[in-house]
Amino acid sequence: MRTVVDIPDPERAWLVKKAKEQNISMAEALRRFLRRAMDSELKRAEFKVLLEAVAGTWTQGDGLAWQRKLRNEWKRSNLL
Repeated sequence: MRTVVDIPDPERAWLVKKAKEQNISMAEALRRFLRRAMDSELKRAEFKVLLEAVAGTWTQGDGLAWQRKLRNEWKRSNLL
């Protein structure tokens, strides 16, 4: 599908430069950029779902205090 897009000069100059660096057309550079943006957005959404799924699973009190205690044990045993 063809789409007409008005790209301001600074952005167009950047796009032309990137396309030339990769030896691809501007259209292909835009397609790749859009794919990366979509992939990034999907990964953030998946990560958010994962975080929501595990929220509240730690039930042993203050998690930060536990981490500090554990790390102090590592320091004492020369693991760090």
